Amino acid sequence: MSSINNNSSFYLTVVNNNKFTNTVKATVGSNILVVNNSNYTIDTAPFIQKSSSSTLIPLRAVTTSLTGKDENSDIVTWDAETKTATINYGGNKIQFTAGSEYVTINGKSQKMAYGVYAEIKNSRMFVPFRTLGEAVGAKVDWDAETKTAIFN
Repeated sequence: MSSINNNSSFYLTVVNNNKFTNTVKATVGSNILVVNNSNYTIDTAPFIQKSSSSTLIPLRAVTTSLTGKDENSDIVTWDAETKTATINYGGNKIQFTAGSEYVTINGKSQKMAYGVYAEIKNSRMFVPFRTLGEAVGAKVDWDAETKTAIFN
């Protein structure tokens, strides 16, 4: 397992009232999301954003990764007018807007690392896996050999 190494510093300011306890594995190009050793089929596979070399996951997979359940939840909401996804988890309100290099956490806007931005691709909203993981208090790793992003 190797972590992404970059000379730029980036820190998310997070107040996490709950300890993140799931292990989540999202493999680039795979429609299987692994949460706590259980497989969940997601409608669209994660991919690597070319401009930032960052892994993006479909918004619908976020609820599964946070709850370990394959069901709809009020954890994630979507504002079609502003193209903003809001994730309420662990006492935090995390917002990603399509096309923006900024994430808003608890009302504070912060630039994301590596020039990554949330984007809509094939009519699906994708959010940066690393930024999401850090925002919910998870340790984030990258397995370059299998192209798998991991929170735990």
